[in-house]
Amino acid sequence: MFRFGKAPKDPLADAKTAERWFASFPASDPLAVHSALLVELGALTERDARRAPARLEAVFHLDVQTEALRNSLTAQYLEHGNRSTRVESQLWQALFDLTQGFLLCYQAFEREISQYPQINKWQLLLPQLIARQICIRASTQKFGCTDTSNGFRRVGSISTRASRWHALHKLNGSRWPFLPAAC
Repeated sequence: MFRFGKAPKDPLADAKTAERWFASFPASDPLAVHSALLVELGALTERDARRAPARLEAVFHLDVQTEALRNSLTAQYLEHGNRSTRVESQLWQALFDLTQGFLLCYQAFEREISQYPQINKWQLLLPQLIARQICIRASTQKFGCTDTSNGFRRVGSISTRASRWHALHKLNGSRWPFLPAAC
């Protein structure tokens, strides 16, 4: 029969599905959105995950949509951080986990793209992938969301990777990507 309100089996199948899935969460509970998002991003980083260009576009869409979530967590961190070290730690960890979740997901997609250099659909998404990684790393430096104990503060690795991809694109005759306006 009909199944209205049924949750999608794969919320990151494409950008439209991701948008509907993200909109289904209450705006008043950023930590619920955060935990569900981390589960989905973590599933995409698994070795046997099915990664496709449409799924990467869905992750890009969620990355843009989570700007409000990041702002909310940052505002809560600034507001409640001085009152309780426990709350401060939880909010900082939430921001850090969100950042790491996107970075690990993007790295998994980057490995996927490097396995298929001949497929144009993947190669067209590569500049935006690199730009988003740079933006995320820049925002973590701006807000001090670094954790040197986990080796998170390796800014040189993204620069090296970007230089390598730039050289590859220069050989293929494509232009160097511009950073998104959100950076």
